[in-house]
Amino acid sequence: VADEAKSIEEKISCCAADVRSSFACWRNKAKQYIDTGLGKGGNGRSESSLKASRASREGHRLLKKRTVASCSIAAEHFKKAFDYEQQPSHLRNAAEALNAVMRMQTNANAICFEGSNDIPRHKNIWKKYGAESERLASQALKERPKDPEYLATYTDSFIFSCSCKGLVKQALTGAGSKYQSLAKDLQRTPSLDSGVGYALLGCFYQEAPWPLHSSDKAIKNMKLALQKGGKSRRNLYYAGVVSYKRKEYAAAADYFKKAASAPCGSVKEADFGDWMRSESQRGYKKALQQHSQE
Repeated sequence: VADEAKSIEEKISCCAADVRSSFACWRNKAKQYIDTGLGKGGNGRSESSLKASRASREGHRLLKKRTVASCSIAAEHFKKAFDYEQQPSHLRNAAEALNAVMRMQTNANAICFEGSNDIPRHKNIWKKYGAESERLASQALKERPKDPEYLATYTDSFIFSCSCKGLVKQALTGAGSKYQSLAKDLQRTPSLDSGVGYALLGCFYQEAPWPLHSSDKAIKNMKLALQKGGKSRRNLYYAGVVSYKRKEYAAAADYFKKAASAPCGSVKEADFGDWMRSESQRGYKKALQQHSQE
Protein backbone atom coordinates (compact mmCIF):
# COMPACT_ATOMS: atom_id res chain seq x y z
CA VAL A 1 0.00 0.00 0.00
CA ALA A 2 2.85 2.36 0.86
CA ASP A 3 4.55 1.67 -2.47
CA GLU A 4 1.29 2.23 -4.32
CA ALA A 5 0.71 5.53 -2.51
CA LYS A 6 4.26 6.64 -3.35
CA SER A 7 3.69 5.75 -7.00
CA ILE A 8 0.48 7.77 -7.09
CA GLU A 9 2.25 10.75 -5.46
CA GLU A 10 5.01 10.62 -8.09
CA LYS A 11 2.44 10.53 -10.88
CA ILE A 12 0.62 13.55 -9.40
CA SER A 13 3.92 15.40 -9.08
CA CYS A 14 4.72 14.62 -12.70
CA CYS A 15 1.31 15.81 -13.85
CA ALA A 16 1.70 19.06 -11.89
CA ALA A 17 5.10 19.68 -13.49
CA ASP A 18 3.60 19.06 -16.92
CA VAL A 19 0.76 21.50 -16.18
CA ARG A 20 3.23 24.19 -15.00
CA SER A 21 5.34 23.65 -18.10
CA SER A 22 2.31 23.80 -20.39
CA PHE A 23 1.04 26.96 -18.68
CA ALA A 24 4.42 28.68 -19.02
CA CYS A 25 4.52 27.72 -22.69
CA TRP A 26 0.97 29.01 -23.25
CA ARG A 27 1.74 32.26 -21.40
CA ASN A 28 4.80 32.91 -23.55
CA LYS A 29 2.88 32.21 -26.73
CA ALA A 30 0.03 34.45 -25.61
CA LYS A 31 2.46 37.33 -24.94
CA GLN A 32 4.04 36.87 -28.34
CA TYR A 33 0.55 36.74 -29.86
CA ILE A 34 -0.35 40.10 -28.39
CA ASP A 35 3.02 41.78 -28.91
CA THR A 36 3.03 40.97 -32.62
CA GLY A 37 -0.43 42.40 -33.11
CA LEU A 38 -2.29 39.12 -33.56
CA GLY A 39 -4.34 39.76 -30.44
CA LYS A 40 -6.52 42.62 -29.30
CA GLY A 41 -7.64 43.47 -32.81
CA GLY A 42 -4.13 43.59 -34.21
CA ASN A 43 -5.19 41.51 -37.20
CA GLY A 44 -1.67 40.34 -37.85
CA ARG A 45 -0.18 43.85 -38.04
CA SER A 46 3.54 44.23 -37.66
CA GLU A 47 5.17 45.73 -34.61
CA SER A 48 6.12 48.86 -36.57
CA SER A 49 2.51 49.27 -37.70
CA LEU A 50 1.31 49.06 -34.11
CA LYS A 51 3.89 51.64 -33.00
CA ALA A 52 2.73 53.93 -35.81
CA SER A 53 -0.86 53.52 -34.67
CA ARG A 54 0.02 54.38 -31.08
CA ALA A 55 2.02 57.44 -32.14
CA SER A 56 -0.82 58.59 -34.41
CA ARG A 57 -3.44 58.17 -31.69
CA GLU A 58 -1.35 60.25 -29.31
CA GLY A 59 -0.91 62.86 -32.03
CA HIS A 60 -4.66 63.12 -32.56
CA ARG A 61 -5.26 63.30 -28.81
CA LEU A 62 -2.89 66.25 -28.54
CA LEU A 63 -4.19 67.91 -31.71
CA LYS A 64 -7.72 67.95 -30.27
CA LYS A 65 -6.48 70.02 -27.32
CA ARG A 66 -5.80 72.80 -29.82
CA THR A 67 -3.10 74.71 -27.99
CA VAL A 68 0.19 75.87 -29.47
CA ALA A 69 2.15 73.51 -27.22
CA SER A 70 -0.06 70.46 -27.80
CA CYS A 71 -0.17 70.91 -31.57
CA SER A 72 3.59 71.33 -31.72
CA ILE A 73 4.10 68.03 -29.86
CA ALA A 74 1.37 66.38 -31.95
CA ALA A 75 3.37 67.14 -35.10
CA GLU A 76 6.33 65.22 -33.70
CA HIS A 77 4.11 62.20 -32.92
CA PHE A 78 2.73 62.19 -36.45
CA LYS A 79 6.25 62.37 -37.89
CA LYS A 80 7.26 59.49 -35.63
CA ALA A 81 4.24 57.54 -36.90
CA PHE A 82 5.48 58.07 -40.46
CA ASP A 83 8.92 56.79 -39.50
CA TYR A 84 7.26 53.54 -38.39
CA GLU A 85 4.77 53.34 -41.24
CA GLN A 86 5.11 55.33 -44.46
CA GLN A 87 1.50 56.41 -44.80
CA PRO A 88 0.79 59.87 -46.32
CA SER A 89 -1.92 60.50 -43.72
CA HIS A 90 0.77 60.80 -41.05
CA LEU A 91 2.58 63.46 -43.10
CA ARG A 92 -0.62 65.41 -43.70
CA ASN A 93 -1.53 65.27 -40.03
CA ALA A 94 1.94 66.54 -39.08
CA ALA A 95 1.56 69.45 -41.51
CA GLU A 96 -1.94 70.17 -40.17
CA ALA A 97 -0.56 70.31 -36.63
CA LEU A 98 2.16 72.78 -37.65
CA ASN A 99 -0.37 74.86 -39.58
CA ALA A 100 -2.49 75.05 -36.44
CA VAL A 101 0.56 76.24 -34.49
CA MET A 102 1.10 79.05 -37.02
CA ARG A 103 -2.59 79.86 -37.40
CA MET A 104 -3.11 80.33 -33.67
CA GLN A 105 -0.05 82.55 -33.21
CA THR A 106 -0.43 84.74 -36.29
CA ASN A 107 -4.21 85.07 -36.71
CA ALA A 108 -3.84 82.91 -39.82
CA ASN A 109 -2.30 85.92 -41.59
CA ALA A 110 -5.89 87.02 -42.20
CA ILE A 111 -6.61 90.28 -44.01
CA CYS A 112 -7.49 93.29 -41.84
CA PHE A 113 -9.72 96.32 -42.36
CA GLU A 114 -6.97 98.32 -40.66
CA GLY A 115 -3.32 97.38 -40.33
CA SER A 116 -1.88 93.98 -41.21
CA ASN A 117 -0.87 90.63 -39.75
CA ASP A 118 2.25 90.76 -41.90
CA ILE A 119 4.49 91.89 -39.01
CA PRO A 120 8.02 90.83 -37.91
CA ARG A 121 6.86 88.72 -34.94
CA HIS A 122 4.52 86.73 -37.17
CA LYS A 123 7.15 86.38 -39.88
CA ASN A 124 9.48 84.75 -37.38
CA ILE A 125 6.83 82.14 -36.62
CA TRP A 126 6.19 81.42 -40.31
CA LYS A 127 9.92 81.16 -40.85
CA LYS A 128 10.25 78.68 -37.97
CA TYR A 129 7.49 76.29 -39.06
CA GLY A 130 6.47 77.18 -42.61
CA ALA A 131 9.11 75.39 -44.67
CA GLU A 132 8.80 72.15 -42.66
CA SER A 133 5.02 72.21 -42.95
CA GLU A 134 5.23 72.73 -46.70
CA ARG A 135 7.73 69.87 -47.05
CA LEU A 136 5.46 67.46 -45.18
CA ALA A 137 2.29 68.57 -46.98
CA SER A 138 3.97 68.45 -50.38
CA GLN A 139 5.17 64.89 -49.83
CA ALA A 140 1.69 63.85 -48.67
CA LEU A 141 -0.01 65.52 -51.66
CA LYS A 142 2.24 63.63 -54.09
CA GLU A 143 0.75 60.41 -52.72
CA ARG A 144 -2.84 61.73 -52.75
CA PRO A 145 -2.92 64.28 -55.61
CA LYS A 146 -6.68 64.07 -56.14
CA ASP A 147 -7.70 64.38 -52.49
CA PRO A 148 -9.09 67.90 -51.81
CA GLU A 149 -8.30 67.64 -48.08
CA TYR A 150 -4.63 67.03 -48.86
CA LEU A 151 -4.71 69.95 -51.31
CA ALA A 152 -6.22 72.21 -48.64
CA THR A 153 -3.49 71.26 -46.18
CA TYR A 154 -0.77 71.90 -48.74
CA THR A 155 -2.30 75.26 -49.71
CA ASP A 156 -2.23 76.45 -46.09
CA SER A 157 1.35 75.20 -45.72
CA PHE A 158 2.44 76.93 -48.92
CA ILE A 159 0.85 80.23 -47.92
CA PHE A 160 2.44 80.20 -44.47
CA SER A 161 5.81 79.26 -45.95
CA CYS A 162 5.64 82.21 -48.37
CA SER A 163 4.37 84.57 -45.69
CA CYS A 164 7.73 84.78 -43.94
CA LYS A 165 9.01 86.64 -47.01
CA GLY A 166 6.00 88.92 -47.22
CA LEU A 167 3.05 87.40 -49.08
CA VAL A 168 1.90 90.68 -50.62
CA LYS A 169 5.39 91.37 -51.98
CA GLN A 170 5.38 87.96 -53.66
CA ALA A 171 2.00 88.46 -55.34
CA LEU A 172 3.61 89.48 -58.62
CA THR A 173 6.06 86.57 -58.61
CA GLY A 174 5.69 82.86 -59.27
CA ALA A 175 4.44 82.45 -55.71
CA GLY A 176 1.49 84.73 -56.50
CA SER A 177 0.60 82.71 -59.58
CA LYS A 178 0.79 79.49 -57.61
CA TYR A 179 -1.40 80.96 -54.86
CA GLN A 180 -4.11 81.76 -57.40
CA SER A 181 -3.82 78.34 -59.00
CA LEU A 182 -4.16 76.52 -55.67
CA ALA A 183 -7.17 78.62 -54.64
CA LYS A 184 -8.91 77.89 -57.95
CA ASP A 185 -8.16 74.18 -57.59
CA LEU A 186 -9.81 74.24 -54.16
CA GLN A 187 -12.92 75.78 -55.73
CA ARG A 188 -13.51 72.48 -57.52
CA THR A 189 -14.79 71.32 -54.13
CA PRO A 190 -16.96 74.39 -53.42
CA SER A 191 -18.05 73.57 -49.88
CA LEU A 192 -14.61 72.45 -48.66
CA ASP A 193 -13.74 74.18 -45.38
CA SER A 194 -16.67 76.59 -45.78
CA GLY A 195 -15.71 77.64 -49.30
CA VAL A 196 -12.05 78.23 -48.51
CA GLY A 197 -11.04 78.39 -52.18
CA TYR A 198 -13.22 81.45 -52.73
CA ALA A 199 -12.13 83.06 -49.46
CA LEU A 200 -8.45 82.66 -50.33
CA LEU A 201 -8.85 84.03 -53.85
CA GLY A 202 -10.86 86.96 -52.50
CA CYS A 203 -8.03 87.73 -50.08
CA PHE A 204 -5.52 87.61 -52.93
CA TYR A 205 -7.39 90.08 -55.11
CA GLN A 206 -7.93 92.39 -52.14
CA GLU A 207 -4.31 92.48 -51.00
CA ALA A 208 -2.38 92.08 -54.26
CA PRO A 209 -0.73 95.22 -55.67
CA TRP A 210 -1.56 96.66 -59.07
CA PRO A 211 -2.17 95.30 -61.69
CA LEU A 212 -3.56 92.19 -59.94
CA HIS A 213 -5.51 94.06 -57.26
CA SER A 214 -9.25 94.05 -57.88
CA SER A 215 -11.76 94.90 -55.18
CA ASP A 216 -14.55 93.83 -57.56
CA LYS A 217 -13.10 90.32 -57.86
CA ALA A 218 -12.40 90.31 -54.13
CA ILE A 219 -16.00 91.02 -53.10
CA LYS A 220 -17.30 88.64 -55.78
CA ASN A 221 -15.26 85.79 -54.31
CA MET A 222 -16.21 86.68 -50.74
CA LYS A 223 -19.88 86.54 -51.68
CA LEU A 224 -19.30 83.20 -53.39
CA ALA A 225 -17.65 81.92 -50.21
CA LEU A 226 -20.80 82.87 -48.30
CA GLN A 227 -23.00 81.28 -50.95
CA LYS A 228 -21.01 78.05 -51.35
CA GLY A 229 -19.55 77.65 -47.88
CA GLY A 230 -22.13 79.22 -45.63
CA LYS A 231 -22.22 82.18 -43.27
CA SER A 232 -19.28 81.21 -41.13
CA ARG A 233 -17.42 83.73 -39.01
CA ARG A 234 -14.48 83.81 -41.42
CA ASN A 235 -16.60 84.32 -44.53
CA LEU A 236 -18.62 87.13 -42.94
CA TYR A 237 -15.51 88.77 -41.50
CA TYR A 238 -13.69 88.70 -44.86
CA ALA A 239 -16.74 90.14 -46.62
CA GLY A 240 -16.76 92.88 -44.00
CA VAL A 241 -13.09 93.68 -44.55
CA VAL A 242 -13.44 93.93 -48.33
CA SER A 243 -16.62 96.01 -48.05
CA TYR A 244 -14.92 98.37 -45.59
CA LYS A 245 -11.98 98.88 -47.93
CA ARG A 246 -14.41 99.52 -50.79
CA LYS A 247 -15.89 102.24 -48.56
CA GLU A 248 -19.21 100.43 -48.53
CA TYR A 249 -19.58 101.08 -44.82
CA ALA A 250 -23.23 100.12 -44.38
CA ALA A 251 -22.57 96.70 -45.91
CA ALA A 252 -19.36 96.35 -43.91
CA ALA A 253 -21.18 97.08 -40.65
CA ASP A 254 -23.78 94.44 -41.47
CA TYR A 255 -21.15 91.80 -42.26
CA PHE A 256 -19.10 92.62 -39.17
CA LYS A 257 -22.15 92.55 -36.90
CA LYS A 258 -23.11 89.09 -38.16
CA ALA A 259 -19.51 87.84 -38.02
CA ALA A 260 -19.18 88.74 -34.34
CA SER A 261 -21.88 86.24 -33.38
CA ALA A 262 -21.52 83.69 -36.19
CA PRO A 263 -20.10 80.21 -35.48
CA CYS A 264 -16.77 79.15 -36.88
CA GLY A 265 -17.17 76.83 -39.84
CA SER A 266 -14.34 74.49 -38.89
CA VAL A 267 -11.69 73.81 -36.30
CA LYS A 268 -9.29 75.74 -38.54
CA GLU A 269 -11.45 78.85 -38.32
CA ALA A 270 -11.69 78.38 -34.57
CA ASP A 271 -7.88 78.63 -34.36
CA PHE A 272 -8.23 82.38 -34.93
CA GLY A 273 -11.91 82.69 -34.11
CA ASP A 274 -11.50 84.89 -31.03
CA TRP A 275 -9.37 87.33 -32.97
CA MET A 276 -11.95 87.51 -35.76
CA ARG A 277 -14.73 88.16 -33.24
CA SER A 278 -12.74 90.98 -31.65
CA GLU A 279 -11.87 92.51 -35.03
CA SER A 280 -15.48 92.18 -36.20
CA GLN A 281 -16.72 94.04 -33.13
CA ARG A 282 -14.14 96.76 -33.70
CA GLY A 283 -14.89 96.84 -37.42
CA TYR A 284 -18.61 97.19 -36.78
CA LYS A 285 -18.07 100.32 -34.67
CA LYS A 286 -15.63 101.78 -37.19
CA ALA A 287 -17.94 101.09 -40.13
CA LEU A 288 -20.91 102.71 -38.36
CA GLN A 289 -18.78 105.75 -37.56
CA GLN A 290 -17.65 106.07 -41.18
CA HIS A 291 -21.16 105.56 -42.48
CA SER A 292 -22.53 108.32 -40.23
CA GLN A 293 -20.03 110.74 -41.75
CA GLU A 294 -21.04 110.04 -45.34
